[in-house]
Amino acid sequence: MRVDGDASVGSGDRVVIVTGSEGLLGREIARDLAASGDVVIGWDTRGEPPVDVSDLPSVQAALRKVLARHPRIDGLVHAAAWTGRAGLGAADFLDLDLEQWRRVLDVNLTGAFITGQQVARAMVGAPDPSVVMVASVQGLLPTRGRVDYSVAKAGMLMLTRMMAGELAPMRVRVNAVVPGPIGAEEEADRPEATPLGFMGAPSDVSALVRFLLSGAARFMTGGIYPVDGGLTAGFRQEVRRG
Repeated sequence: MRVDGDASVGSGDRVVIVTGSEGLLGREIARDLAASGDVVIGWDTRGEPPVDVSDLPSVQAALRKVLARHPRIDGLVHAAAWTGRAGLGAADFLDLDLEQWRRVLDVNLTGAFITGQQVARAMVGAPDPSVVMVASVQGLLPTRGRVDYSVAKAGMLMLTRMMAGELAPMRVRVNAVVPGPIGAEEEADRPEATPLGFMGAPSDVSALVRFLLSGAARFMTGGIYPVDGGLTAGFRQEVRRG
């Protein structure tokens, strides 16, 4: 997947890599950036060729292909995620399968490290390079039965801050968005989902990602930005009835 953009909120000639580009959020983010004029390169295990963010040689090979066609990389959106093996579902701490624990951390945390490190090296020297990590509200609020995913996403948030601090002297900005309950349009009407009384849409996340990649956010780095309908505000809302 490819497209075009610059340092304002939209349009120009930026080159942006989006991982997890075949997923719910990654697909919307890629489409949004493409529509605003960015050149978008999608990486996904379901893509062609497939790219596994948890595998260093796979990421290095994909990156070489990008650099062979483009003189620089301006942005990275790491939206690749894996919540667990189909059929296993959630598992409490005492019952969690070790294989699943390792794979969830490999994709969600090690994948963020590998991709972030490899691509950031290629971003140094770009006019306004920016990385956006797509985390999860489960990394801020412990979720019963999801110790693997919650720990991985919490680690991603600290990785974001560490990258921001170490890459700041090279003017590479690194921020994270923290989606809450996000669903398709037909799933939005769930009053119990958030304090605002509805679920978010993928476009709610992509709009913030697009802003953080842009020059309008040039003084913002190391930030953790929830897009969660108020969940992390800490209120225990009553279910709205209408």
